[in-house]
Amino acid sequence: IMAGEPEGSRALGGLLSGLARDAFHGQPGITEELLRSQLYPEVPPEEFRPFLAKMRGVLK
Repeated sequence: IMAGEPEGSRALGGLLSGLARDAFHGQPGITEELLRSQLYPEVPPEEFRPFLAKMRGVLK
């Protein structure tokens, strides 16, 4: 992560990294709740779910 990088892009990078580890490397324990609580704690679950689904689609 580069210094001065906006907080949002760091969170998005972490989200995509976590989804990739889950989808392509079968790393256990990467749950929706873990990703939300670690990266987007201010976003309610009902708003995070559609965003997460969209990002999973981007990775595929």
